[in-house]
Amino acid sequence: MMNNKFHIGWCPFCNQGWIDIVKDSSQNRMLLLCDECFTTWDNPTDIQLNNPMKYELLNKLETPSLNEIQEMGWDKLIISIDKMP
Repeated sequence: MMNNKFHIGWCPFCNQGWIDIVKDSSQNRMLLLCDECFTTWDNPTDIQLNNPMKYELLNKLETPSLNEIQEMGWDKLIISIDKMP
């Protein structure tokens, strides 16, 4: 998997991985993805609602630019690693 610097939290499903903001470049779509168990969410609210989505990881995922994240309004969710367990 990629080395993503845009962590927004710790995965509530596996409790072993970061939830990262990623971009599916084939669909020009932003997603939230656990870097360990690959659980995927459409938006941050779905994480709190315990509502993951089914998503085929066959597409090319990449790290989005900060500008792309800001356009989604997700930049306020980014945390630094030293604040996590």
